[in-house]
Amino acid sequence: MNKIISFCLLLLLISLSCKTDDDSDYLAAKDNLVVSFKVPVGLNNLETHYFSIKNVDLFLKETLAANSLNGSNYKISGNKGRLVSRLGQIDLSSMAEVTVDAVSINDPTQRREIFYQTQIPFALRSELNLLTSLSEISELLVDDKINIEIGIRFRSFSSIPADLDLEFGYVVFQ
Repeated sequence: MNKIISFCLLLLLISLSCKTDDDSDYLAAKDNLVVSFKVPVGLNNLETHYFSIKNVDLFLKETLAANSLNGSNYKISGNKGRLVSRLGQIDLSSMAEVTVDAVSINDPTQRREIFYQTQIPFALRSELNLLTSLSEISELLVDDKINIEIGIRFRSFSSIPADLDLEFGYVVFQ
């Protein structure tokens, strides 16, 4: 009986001493950003092909104002990302790997991966959910804008042109 009570007290002590992972540092989020790009026919599967979108507005000032936040000492990270075929019938399973980088407008050598996907299922159709990297991108922003670079490596030659949208968002932390 003493062992049971001791064990229960030990569990209680451990649970009280553990810090819970709450959202106290989380301040705001923006989820409905979209950039479009075209994938041409005939891209090979030997190399990664890159698609650059310049001067993407993140609407950071509006997001901060909508959440009654001011100042500039905030950390920004990617939140949700996915590739979507605009026509809806493009088979995205021809992709083997996808990476999405945030690139500084002033210095293209400064970049951070914000989304990626390396395990793309063969039964995929017109939508690919991306995994979020833990990169913080606030130091790359210039006037709330950033360049986006999407890298795609295919499993085989791309056989049909594709109009794709990158739908993404970000979160703001303290």
